[in-house]
Amino acid sequence: MVNAEHYPDGGEGIYVAVIGTGLLDLWPFFFAHANIADEWGIGFTHDVYWDDDICNFVFGPLRDDRGFITGDLNSGHGTHVTSTIVGYRFRTATADFVVEGVAPRVTIIPVTCP
Repeated sequence: MVNAEHYPDGGEGIYVAVIGTGLLDLWPFFFAHANIADEWGIGFTHDVYWDDDICNFVFGPLRDDRGFITGDLNSGHGTHVTSTIVGYRFRTATADFVVEGVAPRVTIIPVTCP
């Protein structure tokens, strides 16, 4: 967040769309539900297949039925970006603490794209 120091309330009332790989399916382990607008989360995808007639890949129409969970990609990048913004909770058998992000009170709208 540019000029985060000008938001002493931690960004409360600000919505940030994190566009990328989506969130890992275990995102509730790291983030409070208050930080993630999962009801607004969305994911875009399209089918990709090889066409022997043209010797190239063909991309089907863009669809919005993927959801915001990273799924088969298993990429943690969207989760990483979200944790930089709002922080995250780190829990193990011997430790339980919160790492604060640059704007811990913003609300994240997770968006997954191809």
